[in-house]
Amino acid sequence: MSGLWKDIVGSIKGSEFDFTKMRLGRAIILLAIPMVLEMIMESLFSLFDIIFVSKLGPEAIATVGITESLMTIIYALGMGIGMGITGIVARRIGENNYKKSFKVGYTGNLSGFYSFTSFFNSRRIFQFRNTQTYGCQW
Repeated sequence: MSGLWKDIVGSIKGSEFDFTKMRLGRAIILLAIPMVLEMIMESLFSLFDIIFVSKLGPEAIATVGITESLMTIIYALGMGIGMGITGIVARRIGENNYKKSFKVGYTGNLSGFYSFTSFFNSRRIFQFRNTQTYGCQW
């Protein structure tokens, strides 16, 4: 048990591990610890949001609940795309193909910028297309 505790503390501290030279189960645990901690922190963030708006009434609590579930989906998509791009860039760097790694990183950043811009300008995009939507009024 002390080895597991040592791994947990090392994972939280950010110690470097060579995952290619350890058992698969241990590597999965070391990689899962930061993700689980991040999910716990995100849940606490949502809980504190609800506590702060609870004085405003049930509508405010419902709004925060709906918004937090949507934000979780957006976070998951962003993290998934980011991890995918990181994996591809790491593979290209491992192949000593720095030109392709730059292209992948650049394309990933550009797609993130366009997604971000489109999300916050959705009203203008719908108005430009002469489309009416219920969500734009809010």
